[in-house]
Amino acid sequence: MEELLTTKFFFPPARKNLVSRPRLLEKVSRGFQSQLLLISAPAGYGKTTLLADWHSGPGSQVPVAWLSLDEDDNDLSRFLMYLVTALGTLKAGISESVLAILQSPQPPPPQVTMTALINDLIDALSTPFALVLDDYHVINSQSVHAAMTFLLDHLPPKMHLVILTRADPPLPLPSLRARNHLTEIRAADLRFTAEEATAFLNQIMGLTLTTDQVSALETRTEGWVAGLQLAALSMQDRDGIQNFILEFTGSHHFIVDYLADEVLNSQLEPVREFLLRTSILYRLTAPLCNALTNDSDGQSTLEKLEQANLFVVPLDDERCWYRYHHLFADMLRNRLGQMDPEIIPELRIKASAWSEANGLLDEAIEYALETGDFDRALRLIESTLPGISGQGRIATVSMWIRSLPETMITRRPRLGFSLAWALFLEHKLDQVEACIHRIEQNFSPENESLYQGEFALWKGIIARNHADMDRSRDFLQRALEQLPDGNSVLRGRAWIFLGLGYLENDIKKAREAFNQAGNLLEEGDNTGLLAVLYFLTLTLILQGELTEAASASQRALNLAEKMLHWPVTSYVHLAATELLCERNELERAEQHAAQATELARLGGNTDNLMMAFLDACKIQRACGNWEKAQNLIAEAQELARLATTWFNVEVVHEQVCLFLAQGQVNAASELLQQIQTSSQSWSLIACLREKIIRARVRIVRNETQEILKELDVLHEQAEDLGLRRWSIQILCLQALALNSLGRKNESLEKMNSALKAAEKEGSIQVFLDEGHGILDLLRMSQKLGLASKFISRLLTAFDRQFHTKVVSLPELNPEVLSERELEVLRLVADGMSNGQIADALVIARGTVKKHINNIFSKLGVQRRTECVARARELKLL
Repeated sequence: MEELLTTKFFFPPARKNLVSRPRLLEKVSRGFQSQLLLISAPAGYGKTTLLADWHSGPGSQVPVAWLSLDEDDNDLSRFLMYLVTALGTLKAGISESVLAILQSPQPPPPQVTMTALINDLIDALSTPFALVLDDYHVINSQSVHAAMTFLLDHLPPKMHLVILTRADPPLPLPSLRARNHLTEIRAADLRFTAEEATAFLNQIMGLTLTTDQVSALETRTEGWVAGLQLAALSMQDRDGIQNFILEFTGSHHFIVDYLADEVLNSQLEPVREFLLRTSILYRLTAPLCNALTNDSDGQSTLEKLEQANLFVVPLDDERCWYRYHHLFADMLRNRLGQMDPEIIPELRIKASAWSEANGLLDEAIEYALETGDFDRALRLIESTLPGISGQGRIATVSMWIRSLPETMITRRPRLGFSLAWALFLEHKLDQVEACIHRIEQNFSPENESLYQGEFALWKGIIARNHADMDRSRDFLQRALEQLPDGNSVLRGRAWIFLGLGYLENDIKKAREAFNQAGNLLEEGDNTGLLAVLYFLTLTLILQGELTEAASASQRALNLAEKMLHWPVTSYVHLAATELLCERNELERAEQHAAQATELARLGGNTDNLMMAFLDACKIQRACGNWEKAQNLIAEAQELARLATTWFNVEVVHEQVCLFLAQGQVNAASELLQQIQTSSQSWSLIACLREKIIRARVRIVRNETQEILKELDVLHEQAEDLGLRRWSIQILCLQALALNSLGRKNESLEKMNSALKAAEKEGSIQVFLDEGHGILDLLRMSQKLGLASKFISRLLTAFDRQFHTKVVSLPELNPEVLSERELEVLRLVADGMSNGQIADALVIARGTVKKHINNIFSKLGVQRRTECVARARELKLL
């Protein structure tokens, strides 16, 4: 018998400095309850390190035999000798009889040996134990696989098998999986998370990277442990780390050496050739690979690569589409460029041709642009523009067109107009004007007659952006006269912008315009139709017709389902958010706001992204989550810096509402000073909204006597404009103002009018937005039997949102508040912050906070605005 190499039986020691990975250690422990624990991943993913870490920790309570395999173990006799000896390390004498069989002059068939081994194990070991086979991917002997299959089929009840491999072994994995006897840990599990990558790079490797730098490396390496380690080694004692991270690719020499030595050079020549030629592809499928390799076995090669864990990631369950790990692909392309740079353009043109022939126009365009074949790219872009514009893929259209030479764009008006739409929806209004100007300068006479309607449309849009509403309306009317009847898309868009113009002063005409646009865009422009349904939903909400608004919103949601939630469907979720907020369905509203945010980001639609932030802020404000609400406003402010005055005003209005909800009256008042009403004098509706917000601030400041007449005027305007939603809000403000003046009967009359106007359509949030003062009025109204069912719904909503009790509050003796608390209360009513109160009373901020908490507790409130309203009702102010 040859002498055995004992180091093959040694369990690798755990490394001293390791990232804590409890989620994986727990999964390993679960795996030791299965017949087979399979840890399968490419080189450098930390398979052995994970098991060594588990073995050295408290989770390891099972005796483990270890066997490191090498290529010589493909000899069955040698394999069995080492296997039996490894198991013999668990208990002395356990393998003597089987070793004797193996050493006989004429060993019996493997099944006899394995049967003897299994029987020995059952007799000798009555408690759970495990056998680990490391580097099983080196085994290609069918006889060894057969022996292991036999062992798995007859595994002793107390035995667990663990296999560490770079490629899935040809063992009965499907049947084990079906019987729930298999635990699998794969590359997706072994990848470092963002938190693990941070700990590894900064704590273990001694770097001081920022969160963004770690995120960039983690994304680039896809959490590949070896890739992160190689990057870290490269960065140690290096200046210019940020530049290194930006340039870190599979062409870096550490990555190239590792992947070339460990992976590429170990492959047979046909496989190497396949890997190199297909490395230029974004994703792989057998027919496309065949087109590039001039071969016909692409499918079997891809399947073999996946089975061998050669950095191939399947993209679907059918194993039709794959991609390479990013760093692996980088290395392959780098190597291909060194070996045969002239073949790369040829391969990309082949990929473009195949993609076009198979209807994958996006990829056909990308390959053509990368090659510099702009004529081909232009032809493909123009052929796909109608469809992709309708999908709302703004950022994609913009990127493609900008990749073309400037002269190509200016020679083709259709291309220029498409770029203008992309720039418009990216909120780059200055660039829109410049783009339209360039097209106009390069117009030929025949083009002028062909495109005059579209030019009028654009001039109407640009005039609107400059707040020249009369000129805008004239150009849009001219566009409708000049655009052919058959051009329903552009005619529909013209009606959208006419509707937006009417939305400033005549909501009924706006609704008619949006209905016209919807009819025109029904078939030809899903993007435009979604925008119409969004604006129509908002219009109906302002009119207080929530049932109709729900119908429009649901229609949009149904359309989004058919469109497979393209990025442009952010409109759908914005509409749903607004509607659900009005009905106080805040959890569902929050879900739609999150979807709107994600989709707007994907589509590069900054307008929708900003509105999503503001809608999400309203939800967090309603829930009392001040910090989250403020963070969302900050996000919106960043986008609004580049936007029109209207968007800036929207952000300011939301910030004022947040200040009011927090009781920061002075801050709200000071912020409103920054807005001049004249900046939106062309919009009656915008002016009305601003005046309502200013009235809210003045009521909280106890300027109620002065504001009553103005509220009467505002209510009349809202009624004349058909803005029932705001009419209800103004009635609530009138009720609050009258109640604070002690005119309770008049206050309750206004409250009753608001309840009647809101009850039919179920407008709830409009009441909750006014806080605790409205709650007390609702309780009084309930006692009088006014709209009792609807009031019960409102009180339940208050209870859910503010965690109040819907019973009447007891009368409070003013003497319950101390003198100091009364002083603090008066300063709170003046709108002072905690810091300002501390300075005024010469006390610590912590003391102010304690006094305010005591006051809140005694008055039974949770917010400053509720506190002031309750105090006024009790004549404490």
